[in-house]
Amino acid sequence: MQSPKLIDLGSVALWTWVTFGLVAFILYKIAWKPVLAALDVREGRIRRSLEDAEKARVQLEEMEAARKQMLVDAEDETKAIISKARDAATEAANTIEHRAAEKVQIMYANADRDIEAMKAEATTTLRNEQVEMVINLASRVVIDNMDTEKNRKLADQLIAEI
Repeated sequence: MQSPKLIDLGSVALWTWVTFGLVAFILYKIAWKPVLAALDVREGRIRRSLEDAEKARVQLEEMEAARKQMLVDAEDETKAIISKARDAATEAANTIEHRAAEKVQIMYANADRDIEAMKAEATTTLRNEQVEMVINLASRVVIDNMDTEKNRKLADQLIAEI
């Protein structure tokens, strides 16, 4: 007879394998399918998340490239606007300068014309006054001196002086 303390290793191994098989079969029927299904669902979510992350990265790169292009375009447009504004300012300054020069020339021409008119008026006035003085002087001389010969010499002398 065997001692109660001694356990047959063969039967323990057999029972271990039977228990393991039974537990594996129960787990396969009850737990493995839901666990595998949950893992498949999780794997699908992770795969979609990775794909979405890749799409987001690509979109972000495209947006960054578009932003850089927009900055370059905006800078070019700004430079063009500044260039046009400078050209317009230069043109306006030239126009203003040209108009001012024309106005100055017109003012000089008007001043010259006014000076000439005043000069002619002064000359005319001066001649008229001289003629009146000569006539007055001549009439006094004629009255004082009734000699025609002297009067003629005096008139000729005055005409020569004028």
